[in-house]
Amino acid sequence: MPKADIFSTPNILNATLPLKQDAQSQAALKKLIDGDFKKDWATKVWGVLKESNMVHYARFTVIDNKYLQILTEFDGDFIAYSEYFATHLPVFFQTLFTLVDAQLPQGDDGKPDLQKVFEYIGSKKVNLPCLGGVAFSAIGPYRVQEVKKALDVTD
Repeated sequence: MPKADIFSTPNILNATLPLKQDAQSQAALKKLIDGDFKKDWATKVWGVLKESNMVHYARFTVIDNKYLQILTEFDGDFIAYSEYFATHLPVFFQTLFTLVDAQLPQGDDGKPDLQKVFEYIGSKKVNLPCLGGVAFSAIGPYRVQEVKKALDVTD
């Protein structure tokens, strides 16, 4: 593999979403944090992440019960990436988004307008930039499939 520029990285998502602060939403958040995520979701989410062959790293964090962060490094276009997970993990993301204190755009059918939701998640208001606009990647811009092939990783 050729040597990459020091600032070459996979695409980065630093989605930081405000959480609802009412008692019912905070109780649901606590339940998710205290075990439902690991018990009910982690295995399925990790399986879809792995099957996607486009995600280098992913993590979900909660800051002071006020913000949910979805932090990922991924290959390819943000919309294609978002559509993949909206298709493969709709109930999981509905569960997360019920806790978010934001009016997610709805379509005429009353369901989330995915294109507008993707625009919201990808906006600079939500998708916080890295300090200085740069991040570090030990593997540079190489795609998940390229790294797996180079390392002879089979799933």
